Amino acid sequence: MKRKLKIKIFDLIYGGVMKKIAFLLFLQVAQVSFCLADGIRVWVNDGVITESEVAASLLPGISEEQVIDMMINQMLLLQEARKGFSVTKEEINERLARLKEDFGKEEEFYAALSLQGIDESYLRKKIEEEILKQRLVSSLREKMAVPEERLVEKLSEYCEEMQVSYLVFEQKQEADDCFLELKQRGTTTNPVKEIDFFCAPEMREEFSKICFSLEEDQISHPTPIDDKFYIVICKKRQPTSTESLARIREEFLLESGRIDLEKPQGREKILDGILELIEERMKAGLLEKRISELIKGLREKAYIKIKKWNQQNY
Repeated sequence: MKRKLKIKIFDLIYGGVMKKIAFLLFLQVAQVSFCLADGIRVWVNDGVITESEVAASLLPGISEEQVIDMMINQMLLLQEARKGFSVTKEEINERLARLKEDFGKEEEFYAALSLQGIDESYLRKKIEEEILKQRLVSSLREKMAVPEERLVEKLSEYCEEMQVSYLVFEQKQEADDCFLELKQRGTTTNPVKEIDFFCAPEMREEFSKICFSLEEDQISHPTPIDDKFYIVICKKRQPTSTESLARIREEFLLESGRIDLEKPQGREKILDGILELIEERMKAGLLEKRISELIKGLREKAYIKIKKWNQQNY
C-alpha cells in the first residue's frame, strides 16, 4: 500500500514535468509527516529541512549528502516560486480530488495515508508546493526557444541513411594490413560485421563521422575510437526511407513517454512529426540547463547551514 501511494502521488503531481526534475521533486513528497519535536537538519534561508525528512528520503545508491543537496535545491526552487506564483484552495482541492478518485474508494486513500504517516493537511501542503514549483518550471519552459536553423540542421541528420560493413582491430598494425588488403584485393579474411540502414544520430558520434564521410563503396582508413581501430566500408547511401523515418519517430515517442494516437502518413508528415519531437527534446535540454543555472544562482545568494548527525548543539 505504501508503494501504491508513492506511485500515485508521483504520477499525479509530476505529470508533464521533465523526468530529472520530477525525480528530485518526488524525494520531498514520499515522506513521513512533519513532527514538531523533529530536529532541524538543514536551514535554507527562512526554511528548514528536518532530520526525519532527510531520513525518509534516503534511497539505495544515493548518498545522504546527495539527498540533502537535492532537497536544498528543491527548497530554493519553492522559495523562488512563492515570489511569483500562488495556488488557490480550489486548485488544491481539485488535485486532491483527482488523487482520491485514482484510489477508487476514499477509505483506501485515507488508509494509505495513515500507513505512511501522512495526514491530509500535510498532503495539501505538499500539493501546493509542487504546483508552485511546476508553475516556476512552466514559466521557464515558455521562454525556451530553439533557433530555426538549428532545428533544420538537426533534422537534416535524419534525412539520409546508410548501410555499412566494418572491421574492428586491437592493434593498429593489424588494421593497416587489413586496409591494404581491402584496397588491393577488395576482400579480406578478417571477420566483417554488418549494420543495416541507419541515420547519423543513431550511432555513436565518432563512428557516424567515419561513416558519413564516405561515398558508396569507399573504404575508410583505420580510425581509432577508444582503444580499438575501425575500418568502415560504405555499402549504400540514400535518402532515408519512409519506413526508417517512421521507426525513428516511434523511437522519439518512446523516449519521451508519449503515446502515438495518430500515425502520420507520408514522408513529409513524418518528417514534420520528427521535427516537432526534436524541438521538444532540444527545449528540454535548454530547460534543464536553465534550471541548473537558476539553482546555482539561488545557492550563491542563499543562507544554507547543514547540521551533522553527531552535532549536539546548533
